[in-house]
Amino acid sequence: MPTAHSRSLAEARLAHSLARKRMAASTATSPSSASSSVVSQATVHPRSHASARAMPPHRPLGSGSLAKKKMRGTSDKVPADDDSDQEELGSDDQGIKLDAEEQRHSLRSDDESDSEDDDEETKLTTMNEAVLREGAGGESLNNATVISLHNKGIRLVENLDRCKNLRSLDLSFNNLAYIHGMSDCPDIRELLLYNNPLEDAYELRRLIKLVRLHLHNCKLDTMQGLGVLKQLTELRCDGNRLKDIDPVRSMSALKQINVSRNPTLSSLKPLEGCLELESVSASDCAISSCIGLERCSKLSDLVLSSNPGISMQGLGAKVAARLDILALARCELVTFPPTFTGAPGGVAKAASRVQASSRGAAWRW
Repeated sequence: MPTAHSRSLAEARLAHSLARKRMAASTATSPSSASSSVVSQATVHPRSHASARAMPPHRPLGSGSLAKKKMRGTSDKVPADDDSDQEELGSDDQGIKLDAEEQRHSLRSDDESDSEDDDEETKLTTMNEAVLREGAGGESLNNATVISLHNKGIRLVENLDRCKNLRSLDLSFNNLAYIHGMSDCPDIRELLLYNNPLEDAYELRRLIKLVRLHLHNCKLDTMQGLGVLKQLTELRCDGNRLKDIDPVRSMSALKQINVSRNPTLSSLKPLEGCLELESVSASDCAISSCIGLERCSKLSDLVLSSNPGISMQGLGAKVAARLDILALARCELVTFPPTFTGAPGGVAKAASRVQASSRGAAWRW
């Protein structure tokens, strides 16, 4: 007959065997359920044999040094629950890197573009020896008499001291706001500076041998300094901001002048000293009379179109009889003094020319 001790030992062995089977079955499904079964079974027989007490309770994977070692080995010190966060951080970092790379690429492109623009600007705005020689048609600068630098983007006049024999210079359609260095060419006869943002032409006073000067479509509001150019025969200052043309008074050799499109210019009186005048254009101004033209006995062309109200007073009978062209188109009111109609031999001729070139004007004789 089995003793009590042997029965206890058999029960302990049976409990141990059942616990092992249950643990094996529960491990395949859920570690937590296996753990609870082992713990509950172990606690049923607190006074069992030493072998039963030696059975350690099953610990979940998330606890204990062994689990930690396994986690370190498999996830490289990153918990499994943080994988999604790590992926999001990785994608954000990748996006930041891409944005930074695109920005660097954009900056490099901008730098390259700016560098190209700077090179082009340096090339176009410097009057170096190569540019001057090209403008001279390949001729040596010492022998060049004509240089054309039309529309080259030039901002500064320089190196003209190498062009000792220069007589004609075209600097039109550039970016010249000021003129310096022109004194290196004292013998120049023709200077074309139109369509530049010029605000001051005072430096041209040194070019006393100038015969032809074009300053139209600039930003001039004064002709100061030009009065010393006594050899000028052709002057264009149309399309500026001139309020007066006083320096013209001393240009005794002047034959052609154009001061049209200066909206605040109101008087032609300074032309009384230009006895050689043959052509005067002063349209689109604020001219109110012809005073100043009575002594211009060689005048043949007079263009005064688009002035609000103008009187022919001051034109003079002799000057009126000589005119080939008298343009008064788009003038609101034209007044003729009695001396105009009494010009000997020129009444009918002058009246027909005036009427033909001034449609829409109101007439007062």
